Amino acid sequence: MEYGPYRIQMQMYDDYHDTSEKHLLNDTVVPAGLTGLEDFEDFEDFEVAIDNLFEHPNVGPFIGRQLIQRLVTSNPSPAYIERVARAFNGDETGIRGDMKDVWRAVLLDPEALAVDVDSSFGKLREPVMRYLAIARQFGARTSDNTFYASGYLLNFLVRQHPLSSPTVFNFFLPDYTPPGPIAEAGLVAPEFQITNTTTVVGGANVAHIAAFSEDGFFDIPDPFPKARLQLDEYIEIADDVDELVERLDIMMMYGRMSEATRTALTETLASFSDPEQRVRHGIFLVAISPEYVVED
Repeated sequence: MEYGPYRIQMQMYDDYHDTSEKHLLNDTVVPAGLTGLEDFEDFEDFEVAIDNLFEHPNVGPFIGRQLIQRLVTSNPSPAYIERVARAFNGDETGIRGDMKDVWRAVLLDPEALAVDVDSSFGKLREPVMRYLAIARQFGARTSDNTFYASGYLLNFLVRQHPLSSPTVFNFFLPDYTPPGPIAEAGLVAPEFQITNTTTVVGGANVAHIAAFSEDGFFDIPDPFPKARLQLDEYIEIADDVDELVERLDIMMMYGRMSEATRTALTETLASFSDPEQRVRHGIFLVAISPEYVVED
């Protein structure tokens, strides 16, 4: 099978490479006459540029804040960012940029693991991540364990086609603040930059397709195999509505479902007699609930 240019690795064309002298951060000067990627006495433009950025003191705090925002909360404290930056700097291990240490610092920080949090903690889950979370949480797979997706569904409904963000900062800026109470509190909420009446409805439609589609989880035509959610274990327990709701709470909400949501979900699912429909409606209703859309 031949693949288009999207499946081919990028490469350097030295005929188009600027070989003049270059001035980088911290007064670093790259001498003229160097190649882009080919070794030239172990000294090349690309290596110098990457090392220059990697060693800059702002990289740890910058990357740390970005990772915290994407994985934990939109408004981390300065102390939280500093702890992650120290992990990036290798303050304890002596290894700068060890991403295993950085991931641990982000995900196992006391702020990330805190049970009692204030109203400034948490983040809006962007539409594409909601969609993929359902695929992961319910084991979406195909008959041959391959996954194909055109991205059309996400682009059409929520304007988030993978690899098509308008800037290198994703589909939204890290410092975006929506007008209203969030701005008045001096907080940021990056994902709200792509949240509007169209994407809110589109996000609900994406969740509906994920939960109910008989044509497969991802939007791809024949002859590609269709990915489908694996729901047998949920259907087996669906006769017990309380047990099903508890399982959905653990799987989708990490055991943090509020009593109000639990009561409403239990009463609604009790009205369905078919076990499979009870499961699919349960997944859909949890996926569009504010507690699922906003992670805290």
